[in-house]
Amino acid sequence: MSAQNRVIVSGIDSGYFDLGMGLVQSIRKASPRTETIALLDLGLESEQVRALSEMGVLLLQPGWDYPFMNDERAPRWFRAMTARPHLPKHLPGFDTYVWIDSDAWVQDWAPVEALVQAARNGHVAIVEERMQGINILVEEQDGSQRRFSLDAALAQEQNQAEWKRVFGDPIADAIGRLPYFNSGVFALEGASPAWSAWSKCLSDCLHRPFGKMVEQQALNICIRRGDVAVCPQDIAANFLLTNQIPAWDDATQRFVVPETGRSVGIMHLCDLKRLKTILFPGHETDKGHLLSPRFAG
Repeated sequence: MSAQNRVIVSGIDSGYFDLGMGLVQSIRKASPRTETIALLDLGLESEQVRALSEMGVLLLQPGWDYPFMNDERAPRWFRAMTARPHLPKHLPGFDTYVWIDSDAWVQDWAPVEALVQAARNGHVAIVEERMQGINILVEEQDGSQRRFSLDAALAQEQNQAEWKRVFGDPIADAIGRLPYFNSGVFALEGASPAWSAWSKCLSDCLHRPFGKMVEQQALNICIRRGDVAVCPQDIAANFLLTNQIPAWDDATQRFVVPETGRSVGIMHLCDLKRLKTILFPGHETDKGHLLSPRFAG
């Protein structure tokens, strides 16, 4: 299989339209080639559909991929989660599928290309999260400023509690304390057996108490018990801003991984996506930079 015949996929609704446009525009700017981009339409307005279509984006409306799911069981946006293990069914004919959450954008293509190239021999190329803790100054859309903090130990306790609520003690104790492989960004060959393993596990998980992270939990269960082969990737391929804040390098005018100075490939905004600006630390300087976390064009 070749990684050249590939498609980049995300999910979007009317509320995420601006973020989704930023993702599409950032891919067009960062990639040296014309990438095929497809978006799962989870509730776009007609003018939004028109704008994306004019940019050459493929749009499709997935149904529920599990017969027992319905709109009363879960919100419409959750179709993006149930569709994720079935991308080759929704978009047949591609060698490699690259998923990027719509609250993320691409700054540097090199880590993304490395992600794609790592998705070989059926391995899922994905980033394992690391929580460093956050305590930063942020600015809301109305101009008000506040501190945003995330305690890594507390976040781990909350994750463990969610594993226990959905799966009970045995699985929570075995897997819930381990770092997540974050399914917001991954690459996987269309012929990989990982798709069916993930789909079956998610089907089993959906019969448990509902949780919005269950699709990611199902993938982690598959990886941890050896049903899905994994090729872990550098954090630059999926830099989650709720786990750690990147630094700003004045010399290159780019966000970088603080410890290494390596350019961040994908900026994954997560819970910080609605903020106007964030006080980012300077790389190897004491100077802070009040910048928007979103794609700036």
